[in-house]
Amino acid sequence: MAKLRINKLDAARRQLDAAIRFTFLNEDPVAIHSVVAAGYRIVRDICERRGNIESYLRFTDWIAEGYESKFWSLMNASANFIKHANNDPDAIHDFDDEQSDFMILSASKWYGDLGNARSKEMNVFAMWWSVQNPKALTPEYLLQIERAGYGYQFKVIKDSMSEFNRADRLKAGLVMLDPTAKIEF
Repeated sequence: MAKLRINKLDAARRQLDAAIRFTFLNEDPVAIHSVVAAGYRIVRDICERRGNIESYLRFTDWIAEGYESKFWSLMNASANFIKHANNDPDAIHDFDDEQSDFMILSASKWYGDLGNARSKEMNVFAMWWSVQNPKALTPEYLLQIERAGYGYQFKVIKDSMSEFNRADRLKAGLVMLDPTAKIEF
């Protein structure tokens, strides 16, 4: 049996990258959320431990005014529900498969804020999410995309994906991650 030697940030990166791939493959949203929540918690704990509390508390600086409450509400509800059953073993939860998107996004940002290079999966996911939610982003963040040289690509992808349902948007994300993927729309 081979052993794999990893540190906490390696574990978080692997969990986040796997969750992104599973998301684009349209796998089970509850399983995806479990994996995302684990990676998210590791990154958050390291932010706290290193004193980088501002890094993750200021994450919503690029979320447009009026979207902050929705963001944090979506971020925590499902993770708390699927993690515990001691107080509410018979509870029912309406799980929204897009809730994990917010958690992936924030954990990926914090991962980079801790001085790590964001993975290809993290970068593709951020672009994929951004083109679908431009109204949730501040003008300053959209300007950063433009200054980075991605303004044209952003507009083309945003316009082409605007008519897609979630399943087709996920397929588009898979193609963004792996242009050689054989996908039928």
